[in-house]
Amino acid sequence: MVKIEVVINSSVPFQSAGAGAPVNGHELSRLPKSAQLAPQPTVTHFSGWWKKTTSDVPKEARKGLNSLIILVAWEIWKHRNTCVFDNMRPNVQEVLRAISSEGGIWCSAGASKLQELVLRLPSEA
Repeated sequence: MVKIEVVINSSVPFQSAGAGAPVNGHELSRLPKSAQLAPQPTVTHFSGWWKKTTSDVPKEARKGLNSLIILVAWEIWKHRNTCVFDNMRPNVQEVLRAISSEGGIWCSAGASKLQELVLRLPSEA
């Protein structure tokens, strides 16, 4: 089972979804189960995890996955800054909403491989 975790504080992981679980009307079941989408405790550098993760997926999905990783990292970073500088509490649901909204904007602006990746994911019935 593939798990996606959003870590607000390294000691408090928030599990948001697993393989086959709907995420904004889509499922993650099309991604290889061997892909570690959540960095493991043994991974010390984001770049090393990113390289390993993208090497585990089919070549035709890599550009879309790279865009997705950049999008998620960007939205987590922006949310972190809001928490630090505007004294807001961390909110996983808000980060997921921001990822969905910004992802739609990216696709409209021409992120075709991200759009292909999202469209290849089966829709929730």
